[in-house]
Amino acid sequence: RSNEDMQVLKKTYFEKYEKDIAIALDGELSGDFEKLIFYSLQAAEEEFNEEYHTEEKADEDADAFYEAGQGSWGTDEGKMFKILVNSPPEYLEMVDAKYSEKYGYTLWKAMEKELTGYAEKAAVFIFGMKIRPAETVAKL
Repeated sequence: RSNEDMQVLKKTYFEKYEKDIAIALDGELSGDFEKLIFYSLQAAEEEFNEEYHTEEKADEDADAFYEAGQGSWGTDEGKMFKILVNSPPEYLEMVDAKYSEKYGYTLWKAMEKELTGYAEKAAVFIFGMKIRPAETVAKL
């Protein structure tokens, strides 16, 4: 969902239930899935800017994604989710290409290896909706 879509969702939820959606979800979710949902609710996806979202930055973020997962003992899901949620689709494709080039498989595969349960399913879905929305929806 776009940042605007997320703002509409939060506003509509509040108007209907007179409660902030983040507060409502706080007691319902847990673990890595909760982290991912709260990153998403922040509606912080950046606008693509070719001067900022460069090949060099994609290379750095591919390394950061790797270090958050396979490249370290334990997984820093928060770092992975931040890159996933905040990156515009065009840039996420660049990060994915750099990751594949450097580490031999896609971000999709990396998330499948490093995450579990609802967090894995949600992260892979978010990635798919950014990179290949039609294919992702067709798999539902």
